[in-house]
Amino acid sequence: MASRPNIPNYYQVLDVPNNASFESIKHAYRSKALEYHPDRGGSHEQMILINEAWQILSNPTSRKTFNDLLAQTSNSAIQRGMETEVKKARSRSTNYHRNWNTFEDWLNHISEDFTEANYDEIQSPIGAWSLPIIKGSYSGWFCIFIGGVAGYYFKAFLLSQGRMSLTAFCCFIGLWVGYYAHVVIRIGFVEKTRPI
Repeated sequence: MASRPNIPNYYQVLDVPNNASFESIKHAYRSKALEYHPDRGGSHEQMILINEAWQILSNPTSRKTFNDLLAQTSNSAIQRGMETEVKKARSRSTNYHRNWNTFEDWLNHISEDFTEANYDEIQSPIGAWSLPIIKGSYSGWFCIFIGGVAGYYFKAFLLSQGRMSLTAFCCFIGLWVGYYAHVVIRIGFVEKTRPI
């Protein structure tokens, strides 16, 4: 561990084992946040470290990189990759609600936005296509919108030649990709928040 002096052991920060499940990490994060949130008697520095640990361990990609670093501390490529992940996590970890009640409401709101989404489709006015809609979820509308924009840009930049019908088709496919991306994320939230 001496070869990575600026990177703490995030498992130790949250007091969880290296093979902890997402649910265990989430529970440990909430417990530590309750204990060390500045509004509850902790310090800003402690809360930043807890948030940093959460940012790294709740993201499967950064967690894998961190686990690789723990297994191979002398690998410079892994160290550089982890330093990039830590830099991003540290910048995000300072942006938390300083008031505990607001902080807890924010945590619950993010989860509820996904878990309470209602998936449906409507008939398109321009043909036999069905368009996806996600009711009761800002993140759902955002995913669908980003999917449609991605479909448009896919056609515009990668398939620059073609007709307007191809543009509409790419946008249509993009809408559905955004819809199903939200479904997959929601399944993750439902699985991760289900009681053991």
